[in-house]
Parts: sequence; C-alpha cells; structure tokens
Amino acid sequence: MRLLIFFPEILPDELLYSVFARYHRNSGNESSRQTMKDLFENSSTCSSIWFPSQLDHLTRQISGQAYTSEDLIQKHTLLPYFTPFIPCERVSRLMETIKGNVSSAANMILGRTASTVKPKKFLVYCPDCVNDDREKYGEAYWHRVHQIEGVCLCPNHGFLLVQSGVSHQNEKNRYHYITLEKALLGASKSTVPFDLLEDEHLQFVAVQSRILLQEHLPSPGLQRINQYYVSKLLSKGYVCLASNRIRWDKLIPAFRGHYREEMLVNFNGLVTINNEASWLHKLLRKPRVTCHPLRHILLLGFLGETINSMFEHIDEGKVSFEPFGPGPWPCLNKVAEHYKQEVIHCCTITRCSKTGLPVGTFVCSCGFVYSRKGPDKEKNDRFKIGRTKGFGHVWEIKFEEVSQTNLSLRKKAQILGCDPQTVLNYYKKLQKR
Repeated sequence: MRLLIFFPEILPDELLYSVFARYHRNSGNESSRQTMKDLFENSSTCSSIWFPSQLDHLTRQISGQAYTSEDLIQKHTLLPYFTPFIPCERVSRLMETIKGNVSSAANMILGRTASTVKPKKFLVYCPDCVNDDREKYGEAYWHRVHQIEGVCLCPNHGFLLVQSGVSHQNEKNRYHYITLEKALLGASKSTVPFDLLEDEHLQFVAVQSRILLQEHLPSPGLQRINQYYVSKLLSKGYVCLASNRIRWDKLIPAFRGHYREEMLVNFNGLVTINNEASWLHKLLRKPRVTCHPLRHILLLGFLGETINSMFEHIDEGKVSFEPFGPGPWPCLNKVAEHYKQEVIHCCTITRCSKTGLPVGTFVCSCGFVYSRKGPDKEKNDRFKIGRTKGFGHVWEIKFEEVSQTNLSLRKKAQILGCDPQTVLNYYKKLQKR
C-alpha cells in the first residue's frame, strides 16, 4: 500500500465528500476514477455523498496527519445525527460498514430507503457560509449540517439554503467529485418551495440538527426516550391517568395547530386522527421501530423541549412514566421513626379539575396521608407535601406528649412538622373529646 503524497486539511463540519472533491481538484487528475484509485486503490468505488466507505484503508494512506476512521465518521459524515435514535448494536454495525467496503449498505441499515423522510436530492449551501469560508480558509466547501433532511435554514446565519446542481441521485454524479466552488459556477435555486424564511420552527429544526451532529450523543435506548415523551405528555394533560393511554383526540389537533400545515406537508409529517399508523403513533407507542431524527425534533419542539433538555433528564434518571416516579414513596410524617424512608406502597392518582395536572395521594401505615400536584420534575420533589389530609395515630400520640410540655407554640409546631394553627386546631379537638 502506498501513501498519498498530500491530502487536504479537513475543515470544520466539512462533508467528507467535499474533502475528496478538493483532493480531486488539487491532484490534477482528469478522471474521477483515478482519484478513487488514489484514495481507495479501487477505481470502481462509488463516491457516496452521505456515507463513504473504506475509511480504514483511506486513513492508513494519509501520511503526516493523525486522522482515524472514527474521527472522520463522527466529524465529517451524517452518522452522529442518527446515532441517538437507533439501538447501540446498529450503531456499531454502521461504524464497521463505513470503515469497510460496503457503504451502500449504510442507508439500508439506517432504514433511510424505507423512510418517508427522504434525503435531499441536491447538495445545498448557505451564501453567508460561502463568504465566511472564503475569508477564513480561502475557499467555500460543502457543510454537512446543510445537507440534513428538514434543515432549510442555515443554523449559523438563519438564512435560506440554496440548492446546487449536484445531485446524489444522478448516476453520472455518483462517480464524480464536485467542489462547492465549481458548483457555484452553475445555476441554483431555493430549496424550500414556500416562504418560511422567518419561521421559528424551521430555525429550531436547524439548530437541533446541528446539536445532534456536534454533540456526538450516545443512544440512551428507545424505551427511555419513549418514557420521556410520555412523561411530558402526561404533564400537559395528553395522557389519561386512569388508563395511561394517550388522548389522541386532544394531542393530534394540538400538534397540528402548533406547526404550519405547509411545513408539515413539506416534511411529509402531517398526521390525522383517523390514521392510527402515523409516525407520531409509532413514536409514542411501545418502541418497536426506529423513527427519523426529524420526527423526534418536531415532537420536542411541540413539547417545548430541546435535544439537550431531553438528554439531561434521561442522563439524570428523571424520566419515569409515573408522574411521581416508581414506588415505594417516602413517608413525610416528621414524628415517625421511618420519616423520609420509602415505606409507602399506596399512591392514588387523580387529576386537578382546575389545572389538569396529576395529583398523588400517599397513604402510610402510620396513618399519615398527604398529597401533592405533579409531575415530579426534580428528585427532591418526592419529599414535598402539597396538602396534609390526615396525621394518623402515630402523630396524634406524639402531639399529646408535646402538648403537655412548656414549649412555645412555634417550637411544638416545629417538632410536629406542621404550622402553629394546626397545633391550635388539635388543642380544640382534644378539649371536645
């Protein structure tokens, strides 16, 4: 195996295809097949735009630069965009596929060929990025974040992306390397068929897509992601507490009202109440299949969440299908020996008639009964009381002991874990007895 005499410096967020195109131009090769032979020692290798193959072979040929296959995949292909929403074993399989000789299988493993969210037909670019790149690096190049499905605006500048004449679906282009500078010499047109330049939802999609590319987030598992979504829907009143079923008749109209219909149609993301097999149904039911990251971003936008806020909750173990977390729950009877110990196994959940939020009522064997509104958002929420509904016999025995002392009213209340007025009320009860 021979080493390459030179290899272009890989620029930030540059699509690996773009690096190959700049190598082809700088090498002086007249034929793209000769460039393929230089890079991969195989002139019949297809120049896949999204997931090029044989990266192990390529990195061994690059002299003087410490590029690894993992670095190239994480920083210069689209794989990190998909990684958080596919099983870990599939991620490993994809990594080995791209490192090896069968890049065409990557799209099959990801399920992109069967997805209703289709890749862009043409490579796109941001005119402001072109100017910035020329000033910083001397030339423009293809950015990978611009090529992601659903990204219509540049996340850095907020301007509409422009469509080039370079198509990955063109049989001729499959064996050609075309730089952005060369593509700029041809005609171009807007990639978005409707006027959504100022649409905040398009900006949200672009920024969240960039986060997925740059953060290199691991897959937490489809089950945990599903639990996160259901817990958020529960807090907003879209899940029936009695049956734990999603209220589709309420959720779908609200979702469609959140986004412009034209945007959902363009993303092939329109959902209806009558269609129980939509992508939204698949995403929120038991996770049997994977869904495109764009679908997750749209749902997060509707919930008022972000990629980062979701992973923060999942990483800290805050996600639970139950609004008050899994039992048992702590007893908050301050005078009991088991104070703050998780000994309560009975929690009845109802819904607040005013706010629609879940209300949990916790009953301990010591007779102490308390309730609070949910859902719990922090770990310390488990130790909060919204309302005390009953003190129980253990508390009352302690009350009689304290009532016979000369302590101040405030001190007695502090010992009993209640307010002074409650102490006075119980004095009256004792007098009546």
